[in-house]
Amino acid sequence: MKKTAKINSIFLAIVLIAGTFAAVYPSFIIGIQAQADYEYENGYGYDNYNNDSYNSAEYPSPSYEYPQQAYDEYESNQENDYYNYPPTENPVSVDIVVPIDFETIQEAINAANEGDVIKVLPSTYIEQITINKTLTIIDSDAESTIIEAPPLEELKPNVIGLPYIVEVNNGAEVTIKGFAINGIEDTNCDGLLGISVFGDATLKLDSAVIKDCTFRSVFVGTLFVPGQSGHATITNTVITDYQNTGVFVVGPNSTLKMSYNKVVGSAPEVVGIIGIQFAANATGTITNNEVSENICEIPNTCGPDWFNQIQAFGIVADSAGEGSVIANNYVTNNDAGISVAVKSGCCIVDQNTLKDNRFFGIVIEDSEQIVSNTKIFGGKVGAAAAATLGNTIATLDHVKIIGAETPIQALSSGNLTAAVNVLSPSFFQP
Repeated sequence: MKKTAKINSIFLAIVLIAGTFAAVYPSFIIGIQAQADYEYENGYGYDNYNNDSYNSAEYPSPSYEYPQQAYDEYESNQENDYYNYPPTENPVSVDIVVPIDFETIQEAINAANEGDVIKVLPSTYIEQITINKTLTIIDSDAESTIIEAPPLEELKPNVIGLPYIVEVNNGAEVTIKGFAINGIEDTNCDGLLGISVFGDATLKLDSAVIKDCTFRSVFVGTLFVPGQSGHATITNTVITDYQNTGVFVVGPNSTLKMSYNKVVGSAPEVVGIIGIQFAANATGTITNNEVSENICEIPNTCGPDWFNQIQAFGIVADSAGEGSVIANNYVTNNDAGISVAVKSGCCIVDQNTLKDNRFFGIVIEDSEQIVSNTKIFGGKVGAAAAATLGNTIATLDHVKIIGAETPIQALSSGNLTAAVNVLSPSFFQP
């Protein structure tokens, strides 16, 4: 086990051997219970991370905040369960206008030159779109400009054999701004991808909405076919109605950057959906997103038992690329909030807020990771180390847990060991 030295730190090790587990935690009683309840309700915590003392009388605004304009754009309301449509402003000159110059978006893409700007006027465009050249495609606003999936039987498959609505490939660098991209309602989606990015292509997606049934709303890269990595930067976008993963990025040369997005699960009848996942050495930078409602309600199959049941997750980094970042996200009302697995030290996990995730706030699995400057409220387990296939050490540095039934827990299988190390001034309170 690696040793961590820190001046004025408290070191707590919880080690599980031969299939047993223990949950031991320090409780630093600061203030009164009413103060803890107030923090739980408001998600408040401490932001002065260079100060080794914790002053319960000082509660600045939460470190996780959307800029007010962006937050207001995505606030839920009764008329629209998950999102409002963000406005799209396009002060750029355009080369092609759809449907004035061409009736369909695909016809415009086929006729465009490299680097052209295509503007799409408000309407519903029922078509499958393939983009294999560098273009910028903009619309008037996502509420009234819609790319809708044709019937599944009319969709051609991509390089890995799955149907898609929009694909970017052939090394193209494509910006798509605005648009609602709609899957197929009242179906199991049959592997339908909202947007796929292959062939070392790059997608910049901004101010969009991806909704109605898709298997994966955004799918970037693949391990099945050589040379099919991809890159995606996603901002100010709302993603929901996926049946497997909201955003899935895979492969050693693939990258994902996401900021100021709202990712909302809506398939509790599906086994273990995930809001955002990057895996197999893909590198992710996931910051300032709201991820919620990834829940599994299948009796017996899904539940809080880590080894014998399945959980749905908000954010998952599985064997992630070095230098990945998960920071300043607000992750709430999932089965489990954040999971970092397999590759030790892959990721900076910092300044996230996890609230009311049913079973686990954050889980470190089969690796050694540090979780820092993080606030966890409610749920069964605040932070867990889980040794499923390899020995695990989770180090909590400036982590605050309030209202979790079990603030920290270590779980192991077979002869593996799991440990949670807690550094002061981390703070736990029922």
